Amino acid sequence: MPLLSSKTLWMKSGRWDKLDSDMFRLVDRTGKAFCLQPTAEEMITQVVAQKGGLRRSVFPLMLYQTTTKYRDEMNPRFGLLRSREFLMNDLYSFDISEEDAVQTYGVISEIYDKVLRQNLELNVYKVRADCGMIGGEVSHEYHVRNESGEDIIKYCHRCRQGINAELSRKRAKVCDTCLPDSGQVEEISSIEIGHTFQLGNVYSSALGAVFHGCPLIMNCFGLGVGRIIAATVDLFSPDHRSMRLPETITPFRVAVIIPKEDPSLVRFADSLVQQLSLLSNLKGDILVDDRVDLSFGKRLNLLADLGVPHILVIGNLTRRSLVGQPLVEYFRTELCKSATIQMGHLTHSELFDVMSRL
Repeated sequence: MPLLSSKTLWMKSGRWDKLDSDMFRLVDRTGKAFCLQPTAEEMITQVVAQKGGLRRSVFPLMLYQTTTKYRDEMNPRFGLLRSREFLMNDLYSFDISEEDAVQTYGVISEIYDKVLRQNLELNVYKVRADCGMIGGEVSHEYHVRNESGEDIIKYCHRCRQGINAELSRKRAKVCDTCLPDSGQVEEISSIEIGHTFQLGNVYSSALGAVFHGCPLIMNCFGLGVGRIIAATVDLFSPDHRSMRLPETITPFRVAVIIPKEDPSLVRFADSLVQQLSLLSNLKGDILVDDRVDLSFGKRLNLLADLGVPHILVIGNLTRRSLVGQPLVEYFRTELCKSATIQMGHLTHSELFDVMSRL
């Protein structure tokens, strides 16, 4: 998806003037106006409109992208938490009826819940939100606790419902059951990491995305990739030196600390790394630490500080056991803990049994 979009396209939706100072604008050498896209509803709707002739069987039509977005933030701060350039994973859905669109919204919302709660191990608060500049009829935000105070949400723990700051300022109810002073409603300092919208036909009507002459019904869904990384580091790192991330988004799940100079041990290490690389669950997920100018202990500590979940050491223990049954030292790191955990000494078969089940 292009980063640049034309003024002409945004004028069709009516958002060129609505966003005002939030949008980076520029003019080319011929005098045509463009913007760096803060969102891509117009462009994705135009793509669908220009496709034309869609069959009923393609619906719900869902298109996604992961790309850089831009917003002229008044007060950028806290690194990835609030910046002018940010990475978003967006999904846009198109349905032929409102009932189908509501069903699609529910399905993707459940997937978001699973990804955030199960895959990323986050305690997420899903709250009702104002539709804001995106528009539409229904909107929800996904928040996690964060002491930066970027956002404040109100959440009822009994009803598991909440509202964002904009709705709170409009004096919207947190839930339909509990009173504000019931002891169930908490005001939480948080950061927003995801947002979903039921858009209706706002964009499809303006840009001509239709099925048999009727505007398609749209939803859009967005996850802030950079914000998720920053929020998880804040939540799970035990101190300023030890970074921790959920295993599903660590750059490498396994690190192998290899030896120096000893030819037999080096051959064993090379063979072990090659065999580990053949495991389907570890493809592209193995970091080989060949900084042989550093001690085994130094490298172990540095890898632990980087938050690598599983660390294998091919060192003195392996050298002593190489002739018989070679042993490899196995260490782990865990969320919210700075200490490296020694899991034991593993034989070749034990090691591959453990690694294949990660």
